[in-house]
Amino acid sequence: MEHEITLKFSEALIRRVVRRYWFRTLGLRYFLALILLGVAFAVMLSGGSASWIVGVFGAVLFIGIAMAVRTYFFLMAALLRRFRALDGGQGAFRADDASFTISAAASSSTMPWSNIKELWLLPDAWLLIYGTWQFNTLPLASLTPEVQVLIQERALSAGAKLVRLSRKSQPLPG
Repeated sequence: MEHEITLKFSEALIRRVVRRYWFRTLGLRYFLALILLGVAFAVMLSGGSASWIVGVFGAVLFIGIAMAVRTYFFLMAALLRRFRALDGGQGAFRADDASFTISAAASSSTMPWSNIKELWLLPDAWLLIYGTWQFNTLPLASLTPEVQVLIQERALSAGAKLVRLSRKSQPLPG
């Protein structure tokens, strides 16, 4: 049976999704490593050390921070640009037992359920993760209970991993 729904996006939703995706993708360990590196760098500088090791620590710290900031702003700009290109902030989601289609203003993409590697459940959206930095956002407010069940069943039966990113994530129906 085929299901079709209208996806309604907002700029606030896109911003929240980007922040969550960015932090989860880089991971807590990345930020802890930057903090540890920053502390070590500060200790070496305050101790008056001027060796090449201090320079290496400083360079690695700078590159680590710059990469995180660049990645965040690149992802935010790209998704906001796509959102603003949508007709009234809306897209469409069609799904059946074999595949799903996500379409918006000028583009459409049909994929088998097996393309989904992970299904991330956020409090206000579901993310269909295809690979690192490759995902689609489905606003939870737009998903009917029947479509939620279909996505969950099809994605999980095709081998996707279910990731609940908040205790406030709505429970899966069914």
